[in-house]
Amino acid sequence: MASLASGAGTGGWLSLIGTGINVLGQQKEAAAADSNARSVAAQLNYNANQTRAMAQRQAINERRNTAYLTSRAQALAAASGGSASDPTVTSVIGNIEGEGEYRALSALASGESQATGLETQARVARNQGSAARTAGNISSLSTVLSGASSFYDKYGRSTRKTTADASADPGVTSYDMGANPDGINAGLLQVRTPTVAY
Repeated sequence: MASLASGAGTGGWLSLIGTGINVLGQQKEAAAADSNARSVAAQLNYNANQTRAMAQRQAINERRNTAYLTSRAQALAAASGGSASDPTVTSVIGNIEGEGEYRALSALASGESQATGLETQARVARNQGSAARTAGNISSLSTVLSGASSFYDKYGRSTRKTTADASADPGVTSYDMGANPDGINAGLLQVRTPTVAY
């Protein structure tokens, strides 16, 4: 590990730092996308609740208008000398009540349908945020592995080569030191391994 640290040089460490900064940026971007999606989802859920509340108020108003119209029909029937139990008056009042209830239920159904659509959009937004966070984590991991692999390929690997001279002497092993960070080839390093007789 000491040879890895000493062989990396400034360029190698700057490369590792750049990889780290890239990873942090990917994590922040993923977290921001997730947070934004959750905010959108919260707003959509709020809008869904408001839509339901407005539909309920509209249904209440329709029923109130129906009661008013029913009362007015009964008053007009009585003023004209008819009876509230007269079949024609009963039929008219029944029609008014039926239409009023239809309008009230239509308002509730429409509000519920819109609210359900908004809640579906909220679920989609939350799922997209979660997917963005997962993609960011995977991308970050990929960046770390790629950066580490590149760093190791450049600075951590020494290729063992045996030269013709070393093959003549089995106690000599040559290592290709590759290029250092300044682009200067360090050449071959030959190491004599002491032989021990048993």
